[in-house]
Amino acid sequence: MPQFGPGDESETVLLGCLVNEHLRLWRSDGRAECVRVLHPQALSSVLARGLVPRAALESTQFREVGRLDPAGVLFVNRRPFAVAVCDEPDASEGLWAAAAEVFQQAAADAIARGEYLLVERGGWQGESDRYVLARAQRTPDEWFLHVESVPPPHGPSWPEPADGHLGWGVAAPAEPETLAALGSLIGEAVSMWAQSPLDVAFTFAKQPDGAWPPVETPAAIENLLGDMRADIEELHSKRKLSRAVDLSKRSGTRFNHNTYPVFFYGDLGSRLVLVQANPQQAKNDAAKYVGDFEYADFDDYLERHRRFGFYRWELGHDVPSPFDYKQMRFLRHWGIVDLVDDESSDGQRTNVVRSVDQILQLELIPYGSPKLPADALPIDVLASHYGRLLRVITAYPRDYVILCGTVFDPLLELYVLQREDHRFRLPTSTGTSRVEYRFSNLLLDFDGGSVAVGLAPNFSSPGIPMDAYGEKCHELYRDLSQST
Repeated sequence: MPQFGPGDESETVLLGCLVNEHLRLWRSDGRAECVRVLHPQALSSVLARGLVPRAALESTQFREVGRLDPAGVLFVNRRPFAVAVCDEPDASEGLWAAAAEVFQQAAADAIARGEYLLVERGGWQGESDRYVLARAQRTPDEWFLHVESVPPPHGPSWPEPADGHLGWGVAAPAEPETLAALGSLIGEAVSMWAQSPLDVAFTFAKQPDGAWPPVETPAAIENLLGDMRADIEELHSKRKLSRAVDLSKRSGTRFNHNTYPVFFYGDLGSRLVLVQANPQQAKNDAAKYVGDFEYADFDDYLERHRRFGFYRWELGHDVPSPFDYKQMRFLRHWGIVDLVDDESSDGQRTNVVRSVDQILQLELIPYGSPKLPADALPIDVLASHYGRLLRVITAYPRDYVILCGTVFDPLLELYVLQREDHRFRLPTSTGTSRVEYRFSNLLLDFDGGSVAVGLAPNFSSPGIPMDAYGEKCHELYRDLSQST
């Protein structure tokens, strides 16, 4: 792999705009170099997403940075990306079109985070005479999306600027169609003063009006977060969970009261929900939580569960387990997870991360145990956990809800209003499986109505051809409420 020069040491570099596989880096002495990224899809999944370390240009504005190793490795969030110095690609129409898509994604993500985006010439110093700014602004009655450019732009997407103005801007009511036009507006304006889209870098800053669209949290989600906060604050103050102690007494099954609970992983609003019975943890006989706390506070705990895959496998050094890859293969057929078409180890690692962070995994019981017996929970004990689970599921529109594991069949038997069972064999590398696998569509009783779910009892079965199982379950999944 090409070296960056004899005697060089690892240094902080400013990250430019990744277009296709090319990225410009600005080194600490001001030199700019164009590199080719070996696995650009994996890097693009974190750049300009609010997930990368930042350096301050001034007290309120920030640009993304990484660490460049002299052996040709760029570290972003401690994750290595192989890069090689290369000649810059021609600034063709195709390159500008690809850049417009990058501008679009960066602007939309920044606005959704409550930030605004500045597209400026790259380097360690900001400029005030050439830039494009995209943001959301709120009046007392309405949200607007606003893009301004200095110098005034000329292009088919822009109205003709008035004479004598140093800059020019456009604003329109905030709607998805308006948001989708940001990339072309930014690209046309940038092309007025940049020879190549690789000339620019992204600068981010907090938007005073907050994020658009504004997030309204359903009551069921607020209640879930309230339960989570109460447990985490109690664990951090008393080093034990009284609700886990009470659950153990009432059920006759030992649940860990001295470890962190797990209520969910991933995106609470995802269209796809996987439901597990409870977190599998080794039996822990300590009277209280032992050692330093894993999370600083509730906010840290919540953030790391919302982006569990990112923090564990992008920022952290953990290696995905075989089961993590199996879950990714199961989910690839459901059309919810935005998987990259990259069979390299980095590409598959990215897919594992997305298979956790882009879905919602819920636990029926948030407290860990080695195994949850099917008869562990009396109906009066189960009812409160079942109610919370179904309220969270129905808080947002869902396309798929899948109960994972054999334990749910007897556990939720009293709640089943209707079911449709399927048995089948699956293709394997040597032919057809000897084992018969199962999948069921269920209609569950809840709050005077019904909720349609799927039951995948073989989800955790050892040796299962998970890719084929996921494809077959997706084929068989249907909403029984539509047939009643």
